[in-house]
Amino acid sequence: MPIQNINTSLAQAEQTVNAGSKRPAVSGEPVAGEPNNATVQPTVAQLKNMVDNINNILKQNNNTLEFNMDADTKKLTVKLVDMETGDVIRQFPSEDMLAISRSIERFQQGLLLNQKA
Repeated sequence: MPIQNINTSLAQAEQTVNAGSKRPAVSGEPVAGEPNNATVQPTVAQLKNMVDNINNILKQNNNTLEFNMDADTKKLTVKLVDMETGDVIRQFPSEDMLAISRSIERFQQGLLLNQKA
């Protein structure tokens, strides 16, 4: 599936969620009664609704999103997975970035131990 189709599907899902919301569809726009620099956080129900909508759209193309927590770095990972083959199409952050993060953490722990000794 081309990335452009995924982006279009995700945009449609976001529009669906924002249609039921009183918030503006475009992030960064000021909301009446709130300071211009305030960031409006979505509720858990809105996030769940958005993920469900995205997954429904992706299932039409035999894809799904998986949300996981990396055990070593404690970072949220999101994977776009082909449901038929189980292959990971795209992952954020990538395995390479997670490996770099793990290496940096090990390096920093070594520096901390050397400074205390």
